[in-house]
Amino acid sequence: MEVSEINRSLALGFMEYLKSTPSERTGERLSARSLQSYQSCLASYWRVLDHWGLVDPDVRNPFSSLLRRLAGQRKKADPRQKNLRPVTREEAEALLSYISGNDRLKYQREMYVTVRLLWVTACRLSEIAGLALDDIDDRGDHIDQPHLSGPV
Repeated sequence: MEVSEINRSLALGFMEYLKSTPSERTGERLSARSLQSYQSCLASYWRVLDHWGLVDPDVRNPFSSLLRRLAGQRKKADPRQKNLRPVTREEAEALLSYISGNDRLKYQREMYVTVRLLWVTACRLSEIAGLALDDIDDRGDHIDQPHLSGPV
């Protein structure tokens, strides 16, 4: 078969084949993640063929978005379990102690300050990263953050 004969119908048929064929290694059907990896690799390979001029440039990549959900189709639940919980005072103090006592850490001071800010402000890391030095007023026993929530 020539590369120029590959079309969307053939690509969809190949993905259906992959979905229904057990893995040689495990004997189980391929996971959604593995199928996504196959689809991504095939779409990337098509782009390389297009770059080399081996396929018609007017033909849409037949491997792009093969696994997208159709309208009305439910999104599959994420099987990875999330066990989020608040950090205890003892855990935070142990981490701060470890950081301050470990001189081999490349960014020791920055790590200490970041963890302390995360702990005392209850902000997300992205919120801390978005702060300017002028936004932080360290008063020793508390930190003032005028634009976030006041003294912490």
